[in-house]
Order: sequence, then C-alpha cells, then structure tokens
Amino acid sequence: MNNRTFTNSTTYAAKLVAMVRDDLQERREARAARARLMRDLDGYHSRADIDDLLAAVDRHEGPEAELMRTILHSKLQHAQRGSLIAG
Repeated sequence: MNNRTFTNSTTYAAKLVAMVRDDLQERREARAARARLMRDLDGYHSRADIDDLLAAVDRHEGPEAELMRTILHSKLQHAQRGSLIAG
C-alpha cells in the first residue's frame, strides 16, 4: 500500500500542465515552420533546381538545414518517380 502524500501536489500539477502546454506550443511552431518552408520550396520541381538547392544547403548545419535537406530529398524522389511514370 502506498501511503505517500504529496504536499505540493498543486504545484506539481501546475508544473506538469505548463510543461505539456510548452511542448504543444513548440510542436505547433515546428509544424508551422515546416509548412512555411515547404511552401517556399514548392516552386522548385526540376532535378537541376533541387540539386542546386541541395548543394547550397549542404554547406550549412543545424536543424533548419536538416529540415530543408529532408524536404528537398523528398521532392527529388517525387520528381524521379514522376519522370519514371512519364517515361
């Protein structure tokens, strides 16, 4: 049997709610940033354009550069599938 009592349960609950709220806010911001970046990159469809952007972003590090590489590689795969279907 657990007879442990929490004297600061209200404080603990408030901290937990704040942590969850902050985590959700960070996730919302990350989704919005990804959506903005995808819209910004939407005009690049050709393999040459995507390769040029990949060459430029390969000189950079960090989470933004990694996200851009991920999106560009996805667009490149999509472009290759399209050319296989068309061919």
